[in-house]
Amino acid sequence: MGAKINIQRASRKDARDIHEVMKRVHAQMDRKDLYVVDDLPYIEECTKDHGMVYKAVDLDGSIVGFLIVYVPQEDDGHMGKYVNMEKEEYHKTAYMDSIAVLPEYRGYELQKKLLSYAEEQEEMRMYRHLFATVSPDNPYSLYNFLSMGYEIVCRDRKYGGLERYILYKNQFQ
Repeated sequence: MGAKINIQRASRKDARDIHEVMKRVHAQMDRKDLYVVDDLPYIEECTKDHGMVYKAVDLDGSIVGFLIVYVPQEDDGHMGKYVNMEKEEYHKTAYMDSIAVLPEYRGYELQKKLLSYAEEQEEMRMYRHLFATVSPDNPYSLYNFLSMGYEIVCRDRKYGGLERYILYKNQFQ
């Protein structure tokens, strides 16, 4: 199963299927606070204007995992504040915003493969500063990010008060 997965850039027409994967993963979780489900318009927006979306596709063409990369606006909520980033650097920032893999496809390092694939893409080379958030109670996701060179910079409340680690990676170091 794991060797038969192809990772590629998603398009707007994939947004509904990605949203379904997101909802399915969330529905199967014992602790719903570990993962936040985005709405469909947000996913659609990330496929065209404010980010990139990458999908893991099985041989039958079904989406079995995804990574949403969001390119933030230069506002007061920018995660650059967690690393004392100068505002001039804000436009060089991308958030590894949402990532999920269907339960039956876990164990094949798809989360790491999606992250690695995204970081290697030409469209990502303009982003020096990469951020992510992970629940302190999600050791698998945390391990994957740490093994990819991300560092925990702090712990804060996000997404309506949920406890999260803020992770950071300088892609050019």
